[in-house]
Amino acid sequence: MRVRPPEVLYDAEEEWITAILAPPWDAVVVRNLGLLGRSAAPIVLEYPLQGLNGSTAGALVGLAGGPPAGVVLSPEVSLAEVPAVARALAATAGSPPLEIVAFGRQQVLYTRDLLGRVEGLYEAPGPGEHVPLVLEDAKGFVFPAVAGTGGTRIFNARVTNLAPNLAELHAAGVGTFIVESSAMDAAERAAFAEGGLEALAPFASRERSTTGHLFRGVA
Repeated sequence: MRVRPPEVLYDAEEEWITAILAPPWDAVVVRNLGLLGRSAAPIVLEYPLQGLNGSTAGALVGLAGGPPAGVVLSPEVSLAEVPAVARALAATAGSPPLEIVAFGRQQVLYTRDLLGRVEGLYEAPGPGEHVPLVLEDAKGFVFPAVAGTGGTRIFNARVTNLAPNLAELHAAGVGTFIVESSAMDAAERAAFAEGGLEALAPFASRERSTTGHLFRGVA
């Protein structure tokens, strides 16, 4: 079992972070330089520490005291770029296994501001409390958001669904597919429970989901 601490850490959370990292986890998902060397468990590098082309992961090998146990591909990496990332990691970071978020809702922004708080939409949340919000842009796209004591996280209007592309990703070198069940609606959750990740392929649609940069890269 893995632990995935927040990507933004504050000095006031030092005691909490120490307690979270204490159990004998199978791996710690690291998204913040401050977590390197804090646990005896293997590390898995995730956005933004894994970088876009593998060079960042290689640079972190020294800081981490050894190669990572896995690297979660950046959501900005295209399918055509995956083999090159794998080669770069082989040269600099000991060929860690490649992982990718195959189903989930990508976080697009984190802000310390409690959006909607000064407008009186809700009271300031206490420790462990989260306030669900919905933001709508000028084009009518609806972005889920969550406000907590640390700030507000805003997520993509569409869920990432790479279930129709699993064979292509595996051929490119991806070995592990990450699924965030919290992003599923009731029908998707039922299909996943019955048939696994492949069963989510029929739910891929322009209205509901996206493949992100998988086929278009970063312009």
